Amino acid sequence: MSEFNQKAIDRLNRLAAQKIFEKMRNLQMLAEENSKRRWIWELLQNAKDKAAIDFSDEKVSVVIDYNESLEFQHNFGYFTVANVEGLIQQISSEDKDRDNANLDVRPQTTGRFGTGFITTHLLSEQVEVKGIYQKEDLTFSKICFPLDRSGRDLKELIASISYSFECAEKSLSQSESISEPAFSEFNTIFTYKLDEQGREIAEIGLQDLENALPYTLIFIDRINSVKTTQAGQSVIYEKVGSRNLTEKIKLIEFNRVNDGIFDKLYYIYLSENLTTIAIPITLDNDEIGIISFNQSLPRLFLDFPLIGTENFSFPAIINNPFLEPTEPRDGIFLTDKSESHVIHNKEIIQEAVSLYLSLLEYASNHSWQNLYFLANTKLPQEKDWISQTWYRDNVQSVLRNNLLNSEIVYTDDLENPKIKLQDALFPFSSSLNKALKVWDFAKLLWFDRLPQKDHLEFWFEIIDKTWPDSIRYGIKNLANDIANLSSLEQLCDRISKPENETLVYLTDVIEFVNQDNGKLLDDFAIIPNQYNDFKKKGELWLDDNIPNQLKDILELLGDNWRTKLKHSQITIANLAVTKNLSDIVNRINPIIRDNKNPNIHSAVLHLLSCSPPESKNTNEICQLRKQFWQFATDFYPETPKQKYLGNWDKAIWQECDKHFVQELFTDIASKETISELNNHLQQDAYQWLSNLINFVVEKDFLVNVTNDKIIPDQQGNLQVINDLFIDSDIDETLKDILEELGYNCRSELIDNSIMLIPSVILSLNIKTKNISEIASEISKRVEKILQNEGLSQSRTEKHKKIFAQLFIWFNEHESLAKEFFLPLYEKRHRLQTDEEIISNMKFKADILSNSNGYNEEEILKIVNIPKERLAVLPEDISPEEFNEFIEKSRQEKAAAKAQESYSPDELSPEDLENLLLSLAIDSPEELENAQSRFCGSYMGRCLARIAKGYNFEYVQAIIARAKRNIQKYLSQHPDYDCTNWCEESKTVINGVTKKGRSIKLVLRPSDGGQVYIYYDNEFTALESPDSELWIDDDQIQRILTLGQILRYTGIHYIKL
Repeated sequence: MSEFNQKAIDRLNRLAAQKIFEKMRNLQMLAEENSKRRWIWELLQNAKDKAAIDFSDEKVSVVIDYNESLEFQHNFGYFTVANVEGLIQQISSEDKDRDNANLDVRPQTTGRFGTGFITTHLLSEQVEVKGIYQKEDLTFSKICFPLDRSGRDLKELIASISYSFECAEKSLSQSESISEPAFSEFNTIFTYKLDEQGREIAEIGLQDLENALPYTLIFIDRINSVKTTQAGQSVIYEKVGSRNLTEKIKLIEFNRVNDGIFDKLYYIYLSENLTTIAIPITLDNDEIGIISFNQSLPRLFLDFPLIGTENFSFPAIINNPFLEPTEPRDGIFLTDKSESHVIHNKEIIQEAVSLYLSLLEYASNHSWQNLYFLANTKLPQEKDWISQTWYRDNVQSVLRNNLLNSEIVYTDDLENPKIKLQDALFPFSSSLNKALKVWDFAKLLWFDRLPQKDHLEFWFEIIDKTWPDSIRYGIKNLANDIANLSSLEQLCDRISKPENETLVYLTDVIEFVNQDNGKLLDDFAIIPNQYNDFKKKGELWLDDNIPNQLKDILELLGDNWRTKLKHSQITIANLAVTKNLSDIVNRINPIIRDNKNPNIHSAVLHLLSCSPPESKNTNEICQLRKQFWQFATDFYPETPKQKYLGNWDKAIWQECDKHFVQELFTDIASKETISELNNHLQQDAYQWLSNLINFVVEKDFLVNVTNDKIIPDQQGNLQVINDLFIDSDIDETLKDILEELGYNCRSELIDNSIMLIPSVILSLNIKTKNISEIASEISKRVEKILQNEGLSQSRTEKHKKIFAQLFIWFNEHESLAKEFFLPLYEKRHRLQTDEEIISNMKFKADILSNSNGYNEEEILKIVNIPKERLAVLPEDISPEEFNEFIEKSRQEKAAAKAQESYSPDELSPEDLENLLLSLAIDSPEELENAQSRFCGSYMGRCLARIAKGYNFEYVQAIIARAKRNIQKYLSQHPDYDCTNWCEESKTVINGVTKKGRSIKLVLRPSDGGQVYIYYDNEFTALESPDSELWIDDDQIQRILTLGQILRYTGIHYIKL
């Protein structure tokens, strides 16, 4: 008797063939990627469901052997008539009414057996089925039959269905009864013959099994293990066990055995009612780290993965056996419809959200690693089965609100290693590499708010523009933060770096911003100017090698280019405006030429202090600049030190030199006298002025020189050059005579100490005045006097003296007198009256008839000795002693004259230092007083040689040493008591007693071999009868007595 109802079978075969034909055609024509993955899960689901029905207390095991063909084997199952009919006719054999199911109790089966089985024919259209069969009498035997879906028309399919039944009948008829079947063995076998396309699909499905199987094993407790064998290599998945972390949260452990090598797989899952969520983790010494999902892993499971839900962006895998899937099982209905199955699905997703929040809190509180994976909460891709609006409002927003308030961001800040997501800053840009650059720049500003750098690649994918702007940190934010600091100094403080390192940092930032979005440099001020203030790109000029000295000068003139010039160490080339040397020179020169700026004087002095660097090619202009600078330094002490320009052009000094010469001449003229100019210069004003005039005329810098009173006449007054004449060796006696006659010729003559070179004299067109013109003027005036005497006017004593001088000059310069005074010379006898001649003869006779027997020559020698020296001679001096005194005085006078014949310029620095020592001048103020006091004398010219800024430390030290040595010497002397030693002035000491009587001391160093007493307080002290003059040369301390002074000076006669 047949096991199968033949009439029913024939009737159903036609219906089944029609159904199979349509399904196979769709399957073959469409061949979706999802279908290529689904076959393995259909087989696994069927095995699990069959075991659950037949052996409710057992767990099924599965073996998949993939070589030339693919065999799917499982235990704990057998076929019934309904099962075989369902497989052959592709109808469900185990329909379940889910509408009335208890949603709080896990269903026994997942699917409807047979309805999804047709997808396995993508592997092969021909399948061999083997297994144990249960007959109607409940006995068991083996069964084997083929499934052939290769027919391309209905007739072929009906025939193949009939053939499958025939084979099943034949197999059963030839099979012996099995009294005690071994159901734990792998009796149920589906064998698929594979072609090339079948092998490709087999590998796709097995790879999908590798990705998702652990989750299926988590969600379904009825599968014991799954083993795959491929190319001689076997892999076994089996669940080892689980432990509770909390009442809801469990950690589950799997073994993955690859050819005997064990790998541990760990997962966290949470369940409430029948909803479960799971995530993969690592476990290292109880430290849990979350790991990412495989990108091809479905995110929704209905115990088994719903292929096609890979982009359902929930941060955990969701499972519920009562999810209502779409017909192709590639999603679940979450639309805006108010259908019961939609509402049911939404409730399950919201249960998953609640479970996720519990997981998030626990993970954050227990410092799990890689918490960023929990923040992957993007919207699912647009599908016709999901409402993005509902998902955003009811899922994404809930997740993110909780995430923002959770400490899931690890930083590199050791003091604050984990922060809330809402307090973090996540660098972003158009690429990960650029975001990493933003991180590098931002770490110095927000070190405590940035995620760890090695986490950024994950956060970069997670924190997109759908998150709050407050936690996203891009190039614009970086530029804004730096701009808000406003200056390089503040940036240095903010990033705790020295200026040089901060400039390197800022240069890199600017270059990065410029390359990525150059417009930001016009929107945010982050480029420092040359004052280190941040400016926008459009506000800055490029500095093309403008010397800093010229920028200083222009700033002094009120135009501060450094506020507009880009910092020289910041490299950005594409600025709209470039400024170079020519530009700044063309800005400075008109200001100087206009001569209205109050700081022009200072600016000009600074320009004069600038010079090209010295080299063979610049020697001439360097010398010129040095001369200008020296004149400026001499007259204007505030002139800066000379400095070199790295970039220069002669135009720099075009207006400056003109202005300087004009201003200098004006200021010279304001001194009015050569004495005042000498005091101002603190050097020989004659030589300096000569050099200046020769220089400006020779170098063609003449600017109104003929209109300023800059040249001294022979009375020391400064005059206009063209108002004076050059003195052509006019005899001084003739000038004296002419002045006595009422003609001040010296006020018309350039001082003979002014040495102008011939070319300068010619250029200035200076006229010469000689003895002829002076003689003519004298003759004219003398003739007039003589004429007036003829008119009964008596000769005055003044005229007598004048005529006597002229008469003597005629006598001493007979040839010149004849040449220039011939008419007057021929009547020179009229220059002396008879009375004058008689009086002079009588005076001479009286002198020569002196009782001491002096002759005329000796008397002349005596007359030439200063009165003060003659005053010290004793009354009883002998003729021999007097002659000796006369000779010594003559020699001293000759020596003094010889000394003064040497120019002060020939004195060495040591000579000048000894001069200061002998005068006890130890400060600039005393030097200035001495120069004024001795002005015009040889001593004055020597003192003028001492440079301004001379360091008086040596002189001060020697004076101090002399006082110290003398005090020590006197303190040890029995006659002196220095207990109350007191310095009344620098060289005058009081408070000392000698043999009980108070005395005053004048102390001087004698290192130079001479002492000049000229301070008033020293004279006052030495006028006291109780005073002493002490000297010290660091070897001997001794008193200078009056007798020694008289002997050293040659004074023998003191007039009382």
